[in-house]
Amino acid sequence: MGEKLKVLMLNGSPRGNGNIALAFKEMEKVFEECDVEFENILLGKTDIRGCIACETCRKNKKCVFDDIVNELAVKFEQADGLVIGSPVYYGSANGTLLSALQRLFYSTSFDKSFKVGAAVVSARRSGCTATFDILNKFFTLSNMPVATSQYWNNIYGWEPGEGEVDDEGKQVMRVLARNMVFLMKSIALGKKENGLPDTEERVWTNFTRPGVFVKDEEADAAAAEEKAAEEKKVADATDKADEEYPANQKERKPMIPDPALAAVYAGPVVRDPAQFMMVYAGPGMMNKGIIPGGFADFKGLNAEPDATPAPSKEWTCACGCKNNAKFCTECGAPRPGVMGGGTVLV
Repeated sequence: MGEKLKVLMLNGSPRGNGNIALAFKEMEKVFEECDVEFENILLGKTDIRGCIACETCRKNKKCVFDDIVNELAVKFEQADGLVIGSPVYYGSANGTLLSALQRLFYSTSFDKSFKVGAAVVSARRSGCTATFDILNKFFTLSNMPVATSQYWNNIYGWEPGEGEVDDEGKQVMRVLARNMVFLMKSIALGKKENGLPDTEERVWTNFTRPGVFVKDEEADAAAAEEKAAEEKKVADATDKADEEYPANQKERKPMIPDPALAAVYAGPVVRDPAQFMMVYAGPGMMNKGIIPGGFADFKGLNAEPDATPAPSKEWTCACGCKNNAKFCTECGAPRPGVMGGGTVLV
């Protein structure tokens, strides 16, 4: 097939003899058998700072921090496959490795399409699948096929070398390497025979760019019209209520400054506290359907159940008007002490 296939292996562990290194050795055995060239680089102890989003790489075609990341960029461009390995740190990948990968993938402008990617993870107990997912995102965001195995690419161990007893984990690594080699060879052959798939011009969208959230003028106009119609409906209802309300109630002066509650006895002669009820007795209050039957249904505290109250004598209302009726003809206030014949206990 011409030139040898090349694989770049990045170990995010700070331990050169840790369980990621052990997993890589299982893969390297297969690469050697298949005559695949590989390079294993330990990143976990390297001083690598994170991306600062300066965008200098867009102009210079390399990261502004001239460290190992720019060296990896050259190796990555020449490779047919990339293996990334990390121990689990707090349910995630090693921070140094993530800093390197973010800068490496963002600062490089070469086409990564159809370079085969594989992620390898080690842990004492849990967090492998979450870390596995994080690492695979670098491949799936770059049009890179992801190599799989017969199980998730995990190997278990705490102290360096403990993964040696994880026979299933080591087998998973060997199967992963064979599948990776098969994919790289198949892609190389496909390129030679058929070329790469057709590409489209990249479409970029940004949810906050001008025009995305521009308001629909027609929708706004319809909403404003609906709101105006609702306000007119309320105003018409208010005007109608004012027309039906007695004129002497509209401009009356309040008897008392604030509304109050009164306990009204509405039962027979028996003085049962349960037969008292609380009713509104605010300024100039008249019965407006609040109490079924109106105040005229209430009986005096000392009256017989069907007795009719005696006619009222002339009395002077708080508004200054003299009356003979139960309610003031000027302001509508009830005669003091009686509401339609019932006794008011304040």
